[in-house]
Amino acid sequence: MTILKKCDLASKRSEPSVWISKLALFESLDPLTPIREPIKFHTGLNIVWGVENEANDEKFEPGHGVGKTTLCRLIRYCLGEPTYGQSHAAKEILNTFPDGHVAAEVYIQGRRWAVLRPFNKTRADRAQGDATITELLANPPLKESFREYQNLLASTCLSGLSTDGVLTGGASIEWLHLLALCSRDQEARYQSLWQWRSPRSDSAPRNIQKDDAHLTLRSVLGLLPDEETTLQKKLAKYDSELAQVEKDIAERVREPEYWTRHYRQTLERDFKIKDATNASLQPNDLYGIPELVKAAISKRDQKQIERSTRLDELERHIAMAGSLLLEPAEHQQSVEAAGNVTKAGADTFTESVEELRRLRKEIEDMGIWPCKYAHPLLIGNCQHTNQRLVSLDSEIRDASAQELPKSARKDQQAAALRQQSERQKTGLTKQREQLDAYIKERRALNDKRIAADKDIRALRAALTSLETWEQIRTGMVPDSDLAQLQKRKKSLETRQTTAKGQLTALLASQDQSLTKLRTVYEALARNTLSTEFNGRVLLTSEGLEFRVFRGENLSGEAFETLSILLADIAVLLMGSLGAASHPGILIHDSPREADLGGHIYRRLLLSVAEVAGELAVDDTVPFQQIVTTTTPPPPTLKKKATTCLKLGGEEGQLFRRQLHAMATTQQSFGFDMENGE
Repeated sequence: MTILKKCDLASKRSEPSVWISKLALFESLDPLTPIREPIKFHTGLNIVWGVENEANDEKFEPGHGVGKTTLCRLIRYCLGEPTYGQSHAAKEILNTFPDGHVAAEVYIQGRRWAVLRPFNKTRADRAQGDATITELLANPPLKESFREYQNLLASTCLSGLSTDGVLTGGASIEWLHLLALCSRDQEARYQSLWQWRSPRSDSAPRNIQKDDAHLTLRSVLGLLPDEETTLQKKLAKYDSELAQVEKDIAERVREPEYWTRHYRQTLERDFKIKDATNASLQPNDLYGIPELVKAAISKRDQKQIERSTRLDELERHIAMAGSLLLEPAEHQQSVEAAGNVTKAGADTFTESVEELRRLRKEIEDMGIWPCKYAHPLLIGNCQHTNQRLVSLDSEIRDASAQELPKSARKDQQAAALRQQSERQKTGLTKQREQLDAYIKERRALNDKRIAADKDIRALRAALTSLETWEQIRTGMVPDSDLAQLQKRKKSLETRQTTAKGQLTALLASQDQSLTKLRTVYEALARNTLSTEFNGRVLLTSEGLEFRVFRGENLSGEAFETLSILLADIAVLLMGSLGAASHPGILIHDSPREADLGGHIYRRLLLSVAEVAGELAVDDTVPFQQIVTTTTPPPPTLKKKATTCLKLGGEEGQLFRRQLHAMATTQQSFGFDMENGE
């Protein structure tokens, strides 16, 4: 053992917490139609080689566009990521294989899981523990099975981390954050240690901030104690409160000028105080605002006195009109009632005569009917009937002679009373109209008086506010609110400084915990380059820094990419040694293309292979690294045990055919639509 000879291997894992052993592609499930033979992976170093050559004719092979990045995305898809490529690439895959699926066998803490995910994401995902891909296809589990698989992935890989509320804004670390740490987007180009995802990749999480990446990595390395999380939250709170206080102070500084101008404009616009925008505020200035406001209030007060005088007059008029209206109204009602009684009496006299006439008419109408006492004699020829008619005629004449004169007199009396009532009613109407006019005027005057009182109060308040703000603006009186804000700012700055000091001290103490990480990183750097180089790891308030030095001088830009790759591998190995909560899988997609020298790149691959050999027990390595490249691997790594897949040239593309930009067949639905899908 050479690379890790200074490291304690007593706590190393027996295998990665998570790793993939097989990936299969299917054009359809019914009938089962594989796209290609399954791709097998193993623990340790796995190289996917995109073969290229330098031919100048039609035999030229670029090594690009053969499916290396898509393979990495499909692995991530099987590990729970929601997408399997950039949107255009995913559309091409779906258009070419509308019924297609990707399947994988994934080991989680030594237990094998078969995973099946469709290219058409409207269909169901499936997963089954203790099963192979073949067994899953033969007996598809329920759609809820994939959720169980996802939950197990998350719980297994997050169990040793500080996760809850540790990210900026109080967010928690999730499995997809760890997956991003373990599988950088090829589009990110290895430009920064913290840039795991690129906006161009359409992957998730879409936008991991530098601070969140820093906190996630430190949590993986066990360098994020609860005390620091508390301090970070305090600092974030202080920063937010300080920003708000500084904003409030800036607004308060502007307020005196603003409010002075506002109240001057209010006095001129709303209260018609002439030249209030420019007039003096000196109390003894005849043309100053205080005197002008005093004159305006005096004028309004005089108007209020006039309104009060008129209101008093109206109260007297209303009281007098009300009392004068009461007796005539009662008399008019009495006359009207008497007229109604008289009319009723006259109607009674007339009704008695009319009753006799109706009786005579009824007897005459019955004259054509037979008499029941002297049948067949008709009633009209009956002697008794004729005698009764003669008697009725006499009664009618007597009643008319007696009652009709009385009725006429009653009618005359009733008419006279009605006329008297109408005259009185007309007079009362005029009196009521006058009373209503008094009441209406009183109401209007009272409303004006209330509005004027409010106007006077507002005028006085505007002058008082203007004088107060003018005194603050000119410094004649201190601004207590501003002083309070400045006091709060000073208090927050003191607490912020204290918290920063505590955080710095805490980071300094944690820096001592980086010994093993530094040992691994430096060993990798020296083995990849030479003993002239050193790998250094620093923990600062800005995060972890990984740098490659030549002697005591920082190496050039050519080593920036190498320092990032070495950092990823060092953290991976820390997990393998039981010193970090790393899942144990690392995917590097085409790092050679990110401005890394070919010779250095090959030495890096050899270093990883050497470490894998050091840590292997019975052909099982406690980590898995999958690397895609167009650079030919070193001769010792070209064997199938390390270079697990070749793409391009005679080996063909990942999908064995050219993908279509447009759909060529109508999509159908296989068993994925079962169980409610």
